[in-house]
Amino acid sequence: MTTEMFYRLLRPDEDPTLGLFAKNQFSDVISVEDHVTNRSQAGYASRYISCCKTWDAVRDFAANTYTSPKRIVQITIKYPTIQTIDLTDPNNQLLYFPHNQRAINYVNRFQEVLILDHVPPDCLSDIMVLPL
Repeated sequence: MTTEMFYRLLRPDEDPTLGLFAKNQFSDVISVEDHVTNRSQAGYASRYISCCKTWDAVRDFAANTYTSPKRIVQITIKYPTIQTIDLTDPNNQLLYFPHNQRAINYVNRFQEVLILDHVPPDCLSDIMVLPL
């Protein structure tokens, strides 16, 4: 197994010492496209945890959000049971966004990768706080 590394801008209510959890780990109603297109709007709690593939992408994302404080965590995928979806992969874009160029532009800009359900705390490190 190849070790993958991602970055996430934490929500204010997330505690990395407990791990990361999707807003609704049991949702099978919200699609990948709905998750990307509607983000955290009411009624769109999904089983996906959005992350960025690169440090530059997560910094760009942080600069474009109103989250405060801007805490970023590094995620190292250590277990083969952790499922990811690389939305920058053109094949995945065709699968999940066949007619949604706006979503494709978004996932490419922020180098978005989704993690399903949960990330254990031992996969999280290097919590950084960016200046506001």
